[in-house]
Formats: sequence, structure tokens, C-alpha cells
Amino acid sequence: IPYDVIIVRGDIYPDWTVATAYAIKTGSMILLLFPGQNDGEIISMIEGLSQFKKNVRVLVVGQPNAIPEDFYRKLSGIASAERVGGINRVETSINLATYYWRDANSLIVVDGLRSELYLPALLLSINKSAPIIYSSNGSLPNLRDLLLQMSSVKTIYVVDRSLNNRTMDDIKSMGINIVELGSVNVTISSRPTEERQTSTYLIFLALILASTLVLSAVLLLNRRKGKASNVLQFFSPDERRIIEVISERGEIGQDDLSEITGFSRPKISRIVSDLVDRRVLERERVGKTFIVRLTENFISASGLAPGKGERSYEHTQNDED
Repeated sequence: IPYDVIIVRGDIYPDWTVATAYAIKTGSMILLLFPGQNDGEIISMIEGLSQFKKNVRVLVVGQPNAIPEDFYRKLSGIASAERVGGINRVETSINLATYYWRDANSLIVVDGLRSELYLPALLLSINKSAPIIYSSNGSLPNLRDLLLQMSSVKTIYVVDRSLNNRTMDDIKSMGINIVELGSVNVTISSRPTEERQTSTYLIFLALILASTLVLSAVLLLNRRKGKASNVLQFFSPDERRIIEVISERGEIGQDDLSEITGFSRPKISRIVSDLVDRRVLERERVGKTFIVRLTENFISASGLAPGKGERSYEHTQNDED
């Protein structure tokens, strides 16, 4: 039985991509959650739906660090809710495919760290009615177990060198066909029926438009108010604390964030990784630690200025010398 609604973080695009692919396949509605910002509105929408339809079924895509547990508990009180996720984007994509899309005849494999390939992969998913799975460093974890679970798969489409030769040879040895697609030939000539193609593309365009409107609203709000706090309100309190600390210093060692914020190192690592995924932070390895800083795009959109922090960091380095 298809889910009525799929809920995913609106600012974690790897999760959004695989969730959207599944929503289009099943004809489910998709809602974008921004924790701390629109939680109540989404709960209200599900409550409204439950007044018109019995046994509303909702699939939540993302672990508790993405979709908070308190939100999930409220959701479970008004609808039949299930959660699928993983410790990272690769595991989330694999779990969604193996738990909910196991009857697929083909798979789309795309490098999970290359955001420029998410939309081409999504278009290919629509075209082939196939789940998207993310690769990491040119390979897929637990490859044989994955393909045993997805026993109906006959063809794997590899987008723009997202798998290395060794992994592709392993796949071929299991009797599965590999189709490699470059950046200019992602769209395949064989297409669904005209009626299905039209409906799926309309759904896809509507989803893209909805996401664009949400992001545009964020940027418009920032321009009108002219304050960085308007952008920061879209983050959780813990995320805001880390962003503010990094903004004050320009760049800082990831290990130092624990001492300054009082958060545990695992919590710091989890939040920083999430913010890196969302293109809020960038991380650079220096020796045995990481240096983290705000991305230029986020600085431009938020109005946060890292100038003081850069001088502070240089001063610290000189003192150590």
C-alpha cells in the first residue's frame, strides 16, 4: 500500500533526492520539513488529511538527527508513521531501496558527494522507475548482500563514473548488465507511456517548484529584514550555536568546538557533518584535525561576516609559534 505522504528534510538534498524519486514512483505527496520552523504546520497538515482519510500512512526519510524524534512522536500520534534512514546518505539510499523498492528491475547509481548529479539521477529514476543508490569512493558497501536483496535487478545505470572498474566487474560477474552514462547522455531514449511520462514530469516539476518557493522565501525574508538572524532561525538551537561560534572566529578547529560549546565530540561531529552536507560549512583536514568555516554561498545568503574570526585564528597560530 503506497504511503499517503513522505516527509523529508527540505535542506538535506541527498535525502530529498531519493525521497522524491520514491514519492514520484508511488504517487505520494511529499512535504519538506525545516526543524524548528515549520514542524507545527506539517503536523497540522497531516491532522487535516486525517479528517478526510482514514488510516493516513506517512513515511519519514531521515534519522533523528535529520528528522527530530519529538516531531516523529507527534506525527505517530495522528498517523501511521514509519521511519527509514541510515548513518549517512549512502545507507539511507540503500535502506529506502531495499525496504520499500525491492521489486525494481534496475538501479540508478550516483556518487553521493556530487550534488550536481542529483537532479540528473532523479530524471533517470523517473524515466526508468528505478531507485537511486549513492556510491562512496567509487564503490557500494555490502554489494553482494545489496544485490541479493534486490534480486529483480537486471540493469544498473552508473551516472558519470560513479563506480570504479573493480566494482562494475563484480556486478557483471553476478549477471547484471551495466550501462554507463556520461553527463551529456543521462536521458535514455526508451521512455514510459505518454500518459505516465506526462503525469510524472508534472509531479516532478511541482516538487521542484515547491522547493524553489521555500528557498526563495528564505532568501527574500533575509533581504527584507537585512539580518543574519532571519536565516539562522531555520536551524536548530544547537546548529545556530555552532554557526555563530564559527562566524565569530572565521575558521576553527573542529575539536575546539566541543570546549567552546560544551557539546560532546560525537555531537559536534554529527552536527558539523550535517552542516557540511547542507553546504553551510566546509571542512579542511589540517594535520590530525579538521578546520571548519562557513561556505561563501552561506555567508552571502546570511549576511554573516567571518572577518573577526580570521584574524583571531591567525593570532592564535602566531601565539603557538
